[in-house]
Amino acid sequence: MDSVPILITSALVLTLLVLGGIALVLRRHRAQRPYSTVLDETVRMDDIWEQWMEMELPDSLHRLRAEARQTLDSHQRDAIRQDLLDFERETLDGRYPLTRLRQEMMASVDRRIINIEILRLEPRDKARLRKQQSDIVQTDSHAREYILANELRLAVLREYAARRYGDRAENDWLEVYEKAAQFKQRTTRSRLMRGLESDVESAQDARQQAIDVVDRQLQMRLLQVPPGTSFRRDQRPATGESPRGTGSTEI
Repeated sequence: MDSVPILITSALVLTLLVLGGIALVLRRHRAQRPYSTVLDETVRMDDIWEQWMEMELPDSLHRLRAEARQTLDSHQRDAIRQDLLDFERETLDGRYPLTRLRQEMMASVDRRIINIEILRLEPRDKARLRKQQSDIVQTDSHAREYILANELRLAVLREYAARRYGDRAENDWLEVYEKAAQFKQRTTRSRLMRGLESDVESAQDARQQAIDVVDRQLQMRLLQVPPGTSFRRDQRPATGESPRGTGSTEI
C-alpha cells in the first residue's frame, strides 16, 4: 500500500497540469461557452447506429464491432440501440445536448475503469465485493459483456457527436480525459480494497478525496472546451502560446 500515496499524488499533479492547459483555451473562447451549435441537424442516432455497424472503421473499432457481433446476441445489441435512441430523445429535449453527450461519454470511461478493475481483483476479494454491493455485475462473464456493451455504446456516441456537432479531433477532450483516467485507474483497485476493509487510513482517504475534487474540476473544464479542439501532445500548459494549426483549435 506504500505506493498508493505516490500514485494518487502523481495523478493529482498530472490532472492539475491538464487543467492548466485547458484553462488557456477556455480564455480564448470565453464568449462562446457553452457550445450547442449543430454541425448537421439531419444526423440521427438510428442512422449512426446502422452506419457504424457497417462502415469502414479503424482497426481498434473494427475489432470492437466484430467482438460485439460475436459476443452480444441480437437482443443485447437491440437493447443498446434502443438505449441510445432513448438517450438521444432525452438529450435533444435538453438545453445543451452536446454537454450532456460529453457527460455521458466521460461516465462511460469511468464505468470502463471500475469494471475492469473489479475483474482484476483476486477471486476472494471479488466475491466479497459482489456480496457487499448488489448493484455490481455479479459474474465475470456478465461483467465482460457489460464492458463490451459499454464500449460499443461509447463508440456510437462518439460517432454521433462527431457527425452532428463536429465534436471530434486528434488528441481532443475525450482523449485527454481517457489519459487522465489511466492514472486514476491505478488508484481504483486500492479504493475497492479499502472499501472491503473496516479501517480506512485517513491520510489515504484524504488524498483520494483531493483527487476526486480535481477530477470533477477536470470534467467541468472539459465540458467547456470548444468542439474540434486538439490539444498538442508536446504542449506545456504554462507557456501560454497562441493557438496554431488549421482545421482545429490547438493549445
